[in-house]
Amino acid sequence: ICHGNLCCNFALTVNNFAPSSSLQYKAVVFDGKRTAAATKNAQYGLQVCGVVLCANDSIASCGSPAVNGILPNYNVTLGTKVTFTNISIDGNFISDNANPLPNVLIWPRNPSMPQVPGSFLINTKDVKFTTNSSTSSIEVITQNQIITVGIQNRVFSRDPGNGAPMTHVSLFIVLLSAVPFLIR
Repeated sequence: ICHGNLCCNFALTVNNFAPSSSLQYKAVVFDGKRTAAATKNAQYGLQVCGVVLCANDSIASCGSPAVNGILPNYNVTLGTKVTFTNISIDGNFISDNANPLPNVLIWPRNPSMPQVPGSFLINTKDVKFTTNSSTSSIEVITQNQIITVGIQNRVFSRDPGNGAPMTHVSLFIVLLSAVPFLIR
């Protein structure tokens, strides 16, 4: 699946599958700029390959079950759980002035209960993430239901007026904060 200059390959192995008119998963690809309302509508460069949970057929419903903090009761909604046993995603992400990272959120064991910190996270032993100058890939082996699995590539060169990677900016701020201690 391609969007812009980004093409992503998906290999999904499903253990249990119960088609439903409510919850479903979609493969998504995005190559462009996103607008962040929290930062006064500043735009930032982003590339994404992923599999996301959607509340219904509409692409606008994707991500919302987890984003708004309300998770539907998975067992009641679907009857039989959808379980991916293997998810493999790769894409031809931009590598210059960019930072690709894996993104994995699993379905909590009991979504109606308050969640313990980290209960949405997967064991890192179940995730294999690789990146080089031409591709990035993620492979997830799990028996859990997922909310999202993907690769998010932050493309700093697409930011308006700032091509500096955030790691360089962060390092500069750390060094700048150390200056008063060095002067003493």
